[in-house]
Amino acid sequence: MTTNSKHDEAAAILSDPKRHTRQKVYNAVLDLRRNSPVPSDKSLLEPLMAYDDDMIVAAVLYSLTNVYGTASDYRSQIMALKDGDARDTGEMPIQTQAIEGLCDLAKTDSVALSELWKIAESSEVADCPRARAWQCLARQAEVEWSRDDTEAMVWDPNSGKSEEIRNRIRSAFQNSS
Repeated sequence: MTTNSKHDEAAAILSDPKRHTRQKVYNAVLDLRRNSPVPSDKSLLEPLMAYDDDMIVAAVLYSLTNVYGTASDYRSQIMALKDGDARDTGEMPIQTQAIEGLCDLAKTDSVALSELWKIAESSEVADCPRARAWQCLARQAEVEWSRDDTEAMVWDPNSGKSEEIRNRIRSAFQNSS
């Protein structure tokens, strides 16, 4: 199948997503952005922000902020989703993707940076999105982040290793100001 026909097939699915399985809709979101994306695709994706599947919404948010626009273009959606969403399950993909958008905003937006810190420092935030917030802060501070760091922060967020990771990032921010 050619790139354009994959894009056209994905567009057809997304033009009437209720007629298709969640998996088909999810795959169509991915196919749309991977196969000759065009600005008019946004009109197919934006309504899917209201879809009832967390993986689809997260994929749509990624597409909108990284392929079809920027985090700044979708600031209000990012700010609305940064603290979680009722549709989120498991690893909290909607909130985690919103945190990635918040990280992009934080490069030039002090409010976004402050919100990123609040999420990272809150023990009320689920482990996966909280670890992502720390990873984003590490990226902001140009602090190395490894797979082991992610595993420690997700699987044992109260461990000495996790606290060491947090302190490394806090210290980098203090030294840069």
